[in-house]
Amino acid sequence: MAKNTRLYGLDTVDNYIENCGTICDMETIYGGLIDTYILYHECGVIEVFEETYLNEWSSAYVRHIYRKGLPKRFKQALEEQEQERETAYFELLQSGAFDLIDAMI
Repeated sequence: MAKNTRLYGLDTVDNYIENCGTICDMETIYGGLIDTYILYHECGVIEVFEETYLNEWSSAYVRHIYRKGLPKRFKQALEEQEQERETAYFELLQSGAFDLIDAMI
């Protein structure tokens, strides 16, 4: 991490997301302590609040702004996360877990 990197806390980022009127879409990359948020603004700017490790008990956010598209590392993380979700869904489906839930409803 660069020496002058500004760090943001969870409350600050949550407040920003809740009150920023220019966000037209948002994606989340799930992390260990906190998540990485990808915000797509109406003007085409992409803003990323990336989870950053501080120590084994805490994380913070580093803010990135992109005007020429989302970097490959974030795209790959989103794709891997989606693949893991699909795999878990099909494993639960094959194990019959969804049949039990449907029977209870």
